[in-house]
Amino acid sequence: MDGMSLWKSITRFSPSPRTEFVYNLDNKAVPEEGHAAIRVEDMKLIVGIPGLYNSWYKPDQSWNEQLPNPDYSDIDDLFKEMLNINPEWNLYRGLFNLSADPTEHVNLYWQQPDLVNKLKKRLAYHISRMVPANYPPYDPASDPKHWGGAWSPGWC
Repeated sequence: MDGMSLWKSITRFSPSPRTEFVYNLDNKAVPEEGHAAIRVEDMKLIVGIPGLYNSWYKPDQSWNEQLPNPDYSDIDDLFKEMLNINPEWNLYRGLFNLSADPTEHVNLYWQQPDLVNKLKKRLAYHISRMVPANYPPYDPASDPKHWGGAWSPGWC
């Protein structure tokens, strides 16, 4: 558990004591890198795979895209197929100043190597303390064809 009490901030309307937030740590997706994101104060570092839809969309925009291959025996196969769509995802790096650039359009990763290294050290610290994720085996009952095109855990 990575938590801290925010009770005083909530009940007394005082500033949050939190200066750091880990968005994600995933050590399975891409063995060489995984993907992770951390915010320290106003700076956010993203390394690894940013996701299938890594762009900007209008709120009313609807998607008719299909997954590359609807017949997967394993969710890992789906993920590997997604990487084939854009093999450079595992190389993605982003550093953003969220105060100056809340929409994350200006990537500062290559302009601020010292700050990148500082944030990478914070990620390494959290990675060293993390409990490995539990990835249960794929359940064929979760196949979207059984749930109106949506993924389901298969048991509910």
